[in-house]
Amino acid sequence: MSTQLSFDEPATLLDLVEALRLPAPIAGSVAAHSRHLVDLVASMRVIALPDEVVRRTVHVMLASYEEELVTALLGLKGGELRA
Repeated sequence: MSTQLSFDEPATLLDLVEALRLPAPIAGSVAAHSRHLVDLVASMRVIALPDEVVRRTVHVMLASYEEELVTALLGLKGGELRA
């Protein structure tokens, strides 16, 4: 079952993960990290941190996530990479 996304209406994180058809080991990681980033940026906005601070913080968070994601991707078998 494939989910079609419309950019005219909001999508849930689960909609996005399903639409991307990510392998299960990757989908959970992407969903968790995305939620953390959204929550972090929302909190930073509430306390009115400057955009540059938000950008640097997100950059650091993404860099730390990169290693986990690459390790998980490299651990997949060839068939798991195909949708």
